[in-house]
This record gives sequence, C-alpha cells and structure tokens, in this order.
Amino acid sequence: MIKNNKFYKTYGYIRSNYKSNYMHANGLRSLIDCLFGTVGFKHFNKKNSIKTNKINFLTFSVIPSLTNIWAWYIKNIDLYNINNIIIGDCSGGLKTSSIINHNERIPYLNYIHGEKIDFFLAHTCSTKYVVICDDDIIWTSQKPLLYALDKFKGNPKLAVVSLVPSKKKSFWLSNATKIAMGSYCIVIDRQKWISEKLSFQIHKPVGWRTYGHYLDTADHANLELLKKDYDICIASQDIQDLLVKFTGLSMWALRIQKSLGEINDIVRDRPDEYKKVYRVAKTLLELNKLSDDLKIINPNLFFNKSCFTKSIRLAKNKISKSTINQINYELRMKVEKLRNAFHY
Repeated sequence: MIKNNKFYKTYGYIRSNYKSNYMHANGLRSLIDCLFGTVGFKHFNKKNSIKTNKINFLTFSVIPSLTNIWAWYIKNIDLYNINNIIIGDCSGGLKTSSIINHNERIPYLNYIHGEKIDFFLAHTCSTKYVVICDDDIIWTSQKPLLYALDKFKGNPKLAVVSLVPSKKKSFWLSNATKIAMGSYCIVIDRQKWISEKLSFQIHKPVGWRTYGHYLDTADHANLELLKKDYDICIASQDIQDLLVKFTGLSMWALRIQKSLGEINDIVRDRPDEYKKVYRVAKTLLELNKLSDDLKIINPNLFFNKSCFTKSIRLAKNKISKSTINQINYELRMKVEKLRNAFHY
C-alpha cells in the first residue's frame, strides 16, 4: 500500500508539472532525466564529494535561465573560494556550462519544496553550514555570508541566520516571535538541523482547519527551534539590502508557461493577480536581457519567450498605467543594482 501511495504521488507530480514545466525544457527527455535522477539518487544514496571547508549553497531550479544568473553571481562574489553550489534541477532543462558544472546539477522531480529541501539537506549537503536560497534572490556581495558565519562563531545556541525573513504573518508563530525566519534565504547549522530532526515541510496541526491556517514551509522548524531554546538571527536591514529579491517568480512563471501565455484562462479576475503576472513576466525578460548585456555564458535562455510577451500584453489590459509604471520603476532599480554589482 505504501509503495502504491508513493507511485501515485509521483505520478501526480509528473502529471501536474508536464505542461507547466518539462514541456518547456526538453519535453519527455527532461521528464525522463528528472525521473531517473530521482530514482537513482534515492536508491543509490548518491552523495557529492564536497570539501568540508566549503559552504554549500542549495537551490532548486524550474526556470533554467534564472538559475544560471543566480549561479553566476554566487560564483562572482566568491572572493575566498568557499562557495559550493548544489542545484536540484527540477525542470530537467538546466544545461551545464562553465558556470554550472555537471557535479553541481542533480536532476530531480519537482516535489513539494519542503520535501526537496529535507532530502537534499540529508543526502547531498555535507558542510557544517548550508545556505538555502531561492534562485530568485540574487547575491551582490559575499558580506551576507560572512555576516552569518560571524554570528554563528559567537553564539553556540544559534541555529539559523535568516537573510530574507518572511513577511507573512504566521498564525502559529505569532505568540512565539515577531518575525518568521522563512525559507527564502537562510543560513543554517546543518548539524543542529539533523540532530534535532527538523523539517522544512508544511505542517498541519490537529484542528488547523478551525483556525484556517497551517504551518507553511519552514514555519514548523522555526517553532520547534524556539521551543528547544535555540536562537534565530534575523539579519540587519543593511545586510538584507545586499540581496536583490525577486520572490515568487517560479510559481507564476510555471503558470504562464502552462497557459502558453493565455493568462485569462488561469488567472482569477483580480487586479493583484494580473499585477503579479506582469511583474513576473517582465522581470524574467529583463533578467535575460541583463544576462546578454553582461555577456554571462547562459545556455539556459528561455525556450519560448512568446509565452511571457503575450502574458505581459494581456496583463497590461487589466492593470492601471500607474501600477505598470511603479512595477517598471522598481524592476529598473533592481536590475541596475545587479548591473552595477561588479562595476561593469
């Protein structure tokens, strides 16, 4: 029965991801790559041979062009040669290059985010400290990592440094802390995480429906750490500002791809949702342009830009001109920050 449940669960992920994800990479070939990668990885318990003096940077990819830019910045800020990236390629379309090598890419099915983090943290990462970071949060400096390592050095009770805390109000955490650590970009003490058997997965306590809330990704671990009297450090704002944040890109990009840009078929008629579509599509196209301008070796450009240009056109009809101008202005500021990160 358990094996059957795992089979149907995997089948469900494959079916739900094909039109939004694998089809836009290399189709069936990408799906097979992720499927065999997952099966081989789980059954043969493959581990990367990573030097212990390095710091693992763990992310998961469904938009290869975005991941390539993320990796390029991680490697260019690495003044001390300590950054080691591990990428769960959940699209099967991430091409290797001088930026992302074969050992850094692990094809893996696009399971729930917390489940993927748990598995990779236990079976792939091997360093004492691990940076878990979404690939739509781009580093412009090594200072946030050095800040985190310094905090760990001075506090044996410290378990997590959150570089991008969650802005969501968590019902279950509201009485325990003012700011949730989130899972967008955190540095963890992996040894504490493993020994305390913590998990990034969504947790639904008994009676959660009564309150209408459950514990989102990393929230349950956040609560457990506080109960066990561990410390969680929220980075100062000046450190947070060294990371350029484009949160939420992957989810909406997959929706746009699934609709082939016909977003009216999938978006509820709410201004905020069309606003998100416009922001995400515009951001991904601008980041691709930045990649070209900086001459970043990027074999992972969009496979079908027309999906995103079409979604922009349709979204513009649903949101105000002032909203469009505001999004464009904020995006321009972020892209300029990335463009000037290394004084090009």
